[in-house]
Amino acid sequence: MAMASMIINVTFLLLNAVFGHHFQTTSRLLVSLIFVILLLGATCAMTKIDTNEYQHEFYIGTLIYCVLIRYFPR
Repeated sequence: MAMASMIINVTFLLLNAVFGHHFQTTSRLLVSLIFVILLLGATCAMTKIDTNEYQHEFYIGTLIYCVLIRYFPR
């Protein structure tokens, strides 16, 4: 888990270094906030889905959502 989080942190750090000066801080924060809100909405919607037939895929999707929510730059 630590390795996976470091990969995401380094990726977004490099993207911010390369492309960060092209965008205003306000727009970067707004896009990040909207993305996190959409991910939280998708996670809440997943609680209403019957996942009895595809539990493994649901688990993987939930982990991906959690990693994206936690490590998406704000």
